[in-house]
Amino acid sequence: MAEQVYSALLHERQQIAQVYEQAKNGQLATAPIEPSRELFEADPIGYMDAKLKYDEALGSYQNQMQQMEAVNQQQTEATQAAQKAYLQHELANLQKVMPEFADQEKAQALREQLVTVGESVYGYAADEISQVMDHRAIRVLSDAIKYQELLKGKKAAEEKADPAKRRKRPVKSGSKQTGSNNAKRKKAKQTLSRTGSVEDAIALLID
Repeated sequence: MAEQVYSALLHERQQIAQVYEQAKNGQLATAPIEPSRELFEADPIGYMDAKLKYDEALGSYQNQMQQMEAVNQQQTEATQAAQKAYLQHELANLQKVMPEFADQEKAQALREQLVTVGESVYGYAADEISQVMDHRAIRVLSDAIKYQELLKGKKAAEEKADPAKRRKRPVKSGSKQTGSNNAKRKKAKQTLSRTGSVEDAIALLID
């Protein structure tokens, strides 16, 4: 199938190259100019001769334009056929390396995921992703999606672990500090009750 499409496309390109050469060499006809009424009134016989030449040139010009239009149409069809054959080839290769694309439902979900991540993470437009035909590029984007999911999972795990650490540390540190302060104040009170000195009273108030 691909070989047939290539042969057809090559043939159409050869025809276009031929038309291009004709245009470059001035062999393509230009639109003829119809003889004027003034010529008819001034020289009826000359007008009739010019009119015959005009009709012949017009026929040649129209035939050439039809030929060029046909070549252009054939080129368009050949290009579309080549693109379709290429897409089928790339899809087959994609399904070999990523079997999930052979399942219609899974393939649809994967396409949507490719578009979403491609837009939100990598800045692609949806139409840019839809124009990707190379199965290798799709595979690379799919691996990028898996990497992004891995990063999200790692970040979620870290966020889940951090609050637990933050809760434990203040409680442990705070309780130890509170116990130490209470023991210190109790000792200061005992000292003040025993000595009754102004210095010990000030030390207790400051503490």
